[in-house]
Amino acid sequence: MIRRLLGRCCAAALFVVTAGRVRGRRFILVPPFTLKVHGSGRVLIGDDVMVARGARLVARDAELALGDRTFISQNVTLVAFAPLMIGEGTLIGENCSVHTENHGPPGARDDFSMAPITVGRDVWLGSGVAVLPGSRVGDGATVGANAVVRGDLERGGTYVGVPARRVR
Repeated sequence: MIRRLLGRCCAAALFVVTAGRVRGRRFILVPPFTLKVHGSGRVLIGDDVMVARGARLVARDAELALGDRTFISQNVTLVAFAPLMIGEGTLIGENCSVHTENHGPPGARDDFSMAPITVGRDVWLGSGVAVLPGSRVGDGATVGANAVVRGDLERGGTYVGVPARRVR
């Protein structure tokens, strides 16, 4: 009961403060956290979502969507310069990094290349996983600690390593 009330208060306060660019009905963001919405960016947060302390969520002219019952652990960074979709029931372990952009080479650091990222339903990203632009992680996949995801990961598979390779 108290958790639901807290979740609704958090959702209402962020909706007002961000002029409607952060939307959701019932979620909890544990301070301290960073939430930045630039330009036409939007953050959509599903029901019963928990974002732990130290998390960083950025939407710059793109949509960042967190599905229902998603858990974002400590010190996770989610940056959306292109669409970034996290499916329902997904668990993202501490110190993960999910970026839809890459900086340009020396002398052209502001020349970003961008590609959308989709993380399916009921996915588990272990601690320290990095997900690179253009990646798609299938429903029910598990990605082991400190793996680097590049490209498509099939649904239901278990992946480890740099780059992430299927082991089951």
